[in-house]
Amino acid sequence: MSLLERLKAGIKNTKNIPFPGTDQEVTLRVLSNAELQEAHFAAERHFKKAEIEPGMTTIDAYEDEKTTQILFRALRDPEEPANGIASSASEFRGLLNRQEKDALVDEYTAFEMECSPRTEDMTEQEIGSLIEDVKKNPQTLGSVSNITTARKLIAFLVSRLPPSQKDSGSSS
Repeated sequence: MSLLERLKAGIKNTKNIPFPGTDQEVTLRVLSNAELQEAHFAAERHFKKAEIEPGMTTIDAYEDEKTTQILFRALRDPEEPANGIASSASEFRGLLNRQEKDALVDEYTAFEMECSPRTEDMTEQEIGSLIEDVKKNPQTLGSVSNITTARKLIAFLVSRLPPSQKDSGSSS
């Protein structure tokens, strides 16, 4: 699948990965912005329910909970992709150890970058290849799921245009 196809697929991007330390596969999918926000809000609700105010001494635990909430939403049952791999975030949190979580975070982050790379992290060759794909099918740019990437591609293309000449023939 080309980069442009992955960009357009957005949250439809999925891949099967082995659950850390096992041969059992799980499906990993890229979350939408709304799902990411919900993961953040769920972490906040979790802390409020426990009557813990996020602060300097609890910031690491709060960030850890946000990560748990993201992974809970991103990991799916490969047999039934509509279902998560745990029935609740609480169950997920209780059954996951630190090494598994770290490995899953690395998988998710790498997959998200593969499907929706930050243009500032792309090489000139990668951007050039993406631009060539867009030139072949310009209407696809309008369906790129990551608006930030689309904006940066447009800005990149505009920056490559030669300066326009004014009526007097001057290019300044």
